[in-house]
Amino acid sequence: MKIAARQIQPFLNGQAKGCKAVLIYGADEGQAREHASALAKAVGADPKDPFSFVEISEDQLKANPTLLHDELFAMSMMGGQRFVRLLADADGVAKTLEGIYNAKNATLPDAYLLVLAGELNARSGLRSLFEEHPQLAAL
Repeated sequence: MKIAARQIQPFLNGQAKGCKAVLIYGADEGQAREHASALAKAVGADPKDPFSFVEISEDQLKANPTLLHDELFAMSMMGGQRFVRLLADADGVAKTLEGIYNAKNATLPDAYLLVLAGELNARSGLRSLFEEHPQLAAL
C-alpha cells in the first residue's frame, strides 16, 4: 500500500504493526532516518538488541545473496519478532524481495523488514512491489 506524506504519522501510530515490511524512500535522508526510527519504535524493535535487530547493507547482500532471506526467516534467540533493516541504494534488491514476498504458496517471513532507499522513480520495481502488495507499505 502507498502511504502519502499526510498519512505517515497515523500509519506509524496504528497500521505499521499490521504490515510485514515497509519501504521508506526519498531524497531527504534525514527525514527517512527519522521515519525509520519512529517505525522501529512503533513496532517494538530495539536497535540495541543484537539478537532481534539486524542491519544489512546492499554491499553485504551482494557478497552473500542469501543473507536477507536467512535473516528474515531466522528465529529470534530470545523470542519475539525480529527486525531487519536493509539499506538499499538502488532498485537492485527488488527481485530478491519479490522472490520472498511474491512467491506462490510461500510463507511470509515473521521478521519485520524495513527497507531504506534513496530516491526512486514512479516506475521503480521496488516501489511497485511495496505499493501493490497488501501486506507491504511504501512511505
